[in-house]
Amino acid sequence: MVLTLIAFAQRTSRPPQDPSKKKTEFRHSFFRADYLVSKTLTRFLEQDKTMIDVEATKLKVTAADLYYDKSSDYKLERDIYPWIKNKYLVSDDRQIELLDSVLNLNKKWKNAIIEQGVLEEIMNPINGKYKFRVENKAIYALSSRSQNGYNQNIYKFEFDKNYRILSENLGQIEYGDSLYWTTTNYEYKGKYLHKEVYKKCNEIRCKRGYEEETTIYEKGRIVKHTKQVHSRKDNLFIKDEVTNYFYSGKTLDSTVTKLFNIVKESPKLENTKVCTYENEKITTITETWVRQQEYRDQRSFTENKYDKNGRLVMVAYKGWNAKGEVAEVRTEELAYYPNKYVYKYIQTETTKRRNGRAMLPLQYEMTYILY
Repeated sequence: MVLTLIAFAQRTSRPPQDPSKKKTEFRHSFFRADYLVSKTLTRFLEQDKTMIDVEATKLKVTAADLYYDKSSDYKLERDIYPWIKNKYLVSDDRQIELLDSVLNLNKKWKNAIIEQGVLEEIMNPINGKYKFRVENKAIYALSSRSQNGYNQNIYKFEFDKNYRILSENLGQIEYGDSLYWTTTNYEYKGKYLHKEVYKKCNEIRCKRGYEEETTIYEKGRIVKHTKQVHSRKDNLFIKDEVTNYFYSGKTLDSTVTKLFNIVKESPKLENTKVCTYENEKITTITETWVRQQEYRDQRSFTENKYDKNGRLVMVAYKGWNAKGEVAEVRTEELAYYPNKYVYKYIQTETTKRRNGRAMLPLQYEMTYILY
């Protein structure tokens, strides 16, 4: 299935209009939300962070409406979010230097931490100035005590005799008890990782709802992923999401995800999503909801495109409502430059899901400069 891509409206294609006389979908409040700015930035960094100077400390963001010629730009200038800086913009040599400054580990253990990707997680307490200690094959990191003198945040990283990671835990010590609100446990078969279980609780004692994700591997490749959601009230099992992975030889070909709503302890299919892959990257996504949707598309088709470096450069989306009518058409464009990213979001058609009324399209451009 090939999605016809619709070119976005150029600034010169519409007559200038005074935004004070006619509403626009460009809203400053929308762009002032940190979640949008940081979410888009991390999306770029996950695709390619090599073009950004690791010494950068400042972030400048501008956003402009593409729908009207005359609209005031949104501008933001601030320090790079600390968690983004620590996760993406610290050189490997610097991370190892910081690790050595808090832990005296043998070379084999240190290499295992780096190879397994655990160093990125250990960087969080390192940057938080936690105090570290090692007991047997476990690394503990403790924050300073709270004002009442009883509570401390705690990280625990546990390894087996071969220095393979067995568990990662983040929680709190309360009156001497270690309670973890996120845990990840790993199981191995021979030399291969076989099972990974991640659990995130809504509160420290995990009595008011949690999510649990289980990933199964066979000889180094993922074959199944499940996510179960338990409610805040009574910890009831309410949602079950199952993803199966399919391969052509050793190459990942596609995944099929089914979302079930648990009704009276019986699973009821809510949604099906099929992703196809090339070179281990998602190329198309087809999503269909079984029950009628009021506030989202009933079904949709998404196509991803990548450049020669394997970076995501375009996302094209088309969605239909419950009547089979086109409800939304949009494209996203991502461009990469030295110390600069440019993101464009271009709706060409959009309607309210409930009454089917046409709405003004949202078309904007965001530029990120890191320096």
